[in-house]
Amino acid sequence: MVVEAVFSYSRHGSAMPTYGADHNPKLAGSISLALFVEVASHMVEGLHMHIFSYNEIKGIQSVGAKMPCRIVLIRHGLTYWNAKKKMQGQVNIPLNETGVRQAHALADQLADYHFDACFSSPLDRAIKTARIVLANRDVPIVKDERLLEHGYGIREGTHYRHTPWFVLFNGMHDYEAHPKRYQAPMGGESFDAVYARAQAFVDEVLLPESSCHECILVAAHSGINCAIMGRMFNIPLDRFWSVRQTNCGYTVVDVVEGHFVEVYHTPIEGI
Repeated sequence: MVVEAVFSYSRHGSAMPTYGADHNPKLAGSISLALFVEVASHMVEGLHMHIFSYNEIKGIQSVGAKMPCRIVLIRHGLTYWNAKKKMQGQVNIPLNETGVRQAHALADQLADYHFDACFSSPLDRAIKTARIVLANRDVPIVKDERLLEHGYGIREGTHYRHTPWFVLFNGMHDYEAHPKRYQAPMGGESFDAVYARAQAFVDEVLLPESSCHECILVAAHSGINCAIMGRMFNIPLDRFWSVRQTNCGYTVVDVVEGHFVEVYHTPIEGI
């Protein structure tokens, strides 16, 4: 038997070797090519092959080399306003029953991740999703206002996508269809403002914390999560929604020597 070396490509062309199948956190961990060669040399001894666990790989890591920090970025579960196609923004709408079930299903998917830090939007739907995912782990949830959803101002609480008139007369149509043309409504945030919040969170939280943690959970919202990934991977504004998450979707990113490498993204079909 042999360890499977899987190159995990981000949407933007970077790649790092990842060990194990299906991104199992017990076996997976993006590592340097030099470490890959070292692991391979340990595998072939008198034609005996061995599957190395994630901890074993860490144990034979070269002196001075550092395993990357893994970040799991999740979107909250469904709310009543999500179901009704209402612009939610920064209004504090809780999870509905479906959203709670989604959060528990997400907890099952992430059960093998050993989180040692968690940052969350202060809105209840994100906090509750994070609590369900963390389950009995002794991990404090740090609330950070930079993780609030994109503010929609006077449009918060209004419906969208329900009638053909939306395309012609509602300025929020451009928010999803043509982000470059989007004009924030009264009291709302521009994309530049949301990008600035996302960049501050990346620079002031994720990068520093990645140097002292192995696995970080971040719980937030669709728009701000896209902005965070946009800053991580320099995604242009016209492709802002290319990394969108469904409710309780998640994205796994490794921080490797100060650079971000996408490992996994929940499929976005049907959003």
